[in-house]
Amino acid sequence: MLDLVDTPRAVVDSVDMPTETAFNKLKERVEQLERHRGPVSWVQKHPTMAWILGISVTIIAVLVSIFLGLLPHLEQDSNLRIKNQVNDSLREPLTKIDRMAQDISEIKGELTVLLPAIKDQAKKKIKESPNLSKDQFEAQLPELNAALRVAASERITLDVATVRQVRDKLFQTTANTPSRSRGAWDTFVALISYQSFLNAQIDPKYRSYTHRAPPLEPQAGIPSKITRHYSNNVFVNLTVQLDGASWDGDIFKDSIIQYNGGPVALRNVRFVNCRFEIPTSIPAQELGKEILASNTVSFSHIS
Repeated sequence: MLDLVDTPRAVVDSVDMPTETAFNKLKERVEQLERHRGPVSWVQKHPTMAWILGISVTIIAVLVSIFLGLLPHLEQDSNLRIKNQVNDSLREPLTKIDRMAQDISEIKGELTVLLPAIKDQAKKKIKESPNLSKDQFEAQLPELNAALRVAASERITLDVATVRQVRDKLFQTTANTPSRSRGAWDTFVALISYQSFLNAQIDPKYRSYTHRAPPLEPQAGIPSKITRHYSNNVFVNLTVQLDGASWDGDIFKDSIIQYNGGPVALRNVRFVNCRFEIPTSIPAQELGKEILASNTVSFSHIS
């Protein structure tokens, strides 16, 4: 009879167990197979992540291609919207500009019609001013100032006697000191500019004068002494500051003349068709009197 208790032991004993040598050979064989297979890639290690990454790259590539295809259309639409917005924003200002241009054109047309009457009125105002009383003359100084400016700009020629009468009346009314009031001074400067216009009308060489002068040295502020010297030059279409210079035999034509009351020396200088910008000062007042007294000016002020 078979002994059931000892049967498993007998079976185990009957199986040949691998020796240590065989086990080592098996281990070595496995290592050789792993070396021949090579290193495991990231994709092999992470197949799920690799699949997600591939899908993402594909989607991004598709979106980029779609965007590149739509970009020209988007730019056109954007430019069109901007253009429409600019046109809308400019429509009202352009309309106003058109209206202003029409108004200016109408004003010019009206002035063209009125200009002869304005010139006649300016001439009449200047001629009548010497016959006014002192109070009337002072009250009408702004109107006389405007009339003198119109006469110069519109080339209205008055006789020398009338200009002298206006000058004398101005000095008489202001006690020979036009600088004491702004209205009188502005009229005084306008009269000087008009006298310069008349100088051009009686100078036979006026049209032949051409610019012939060295560059003017810049002058900042009011100098304390004379540091610039000019002689026998013709200055045309310039803005000239007289302060701080000596001028000998020079001619100023169609220029803006500035004088701030600083040191200056003029000898046989002529101002033809010039406009004067002279702030109120006693030296400027004396210079103005010399310009009104003679076509050739000599004047000196050394502070």
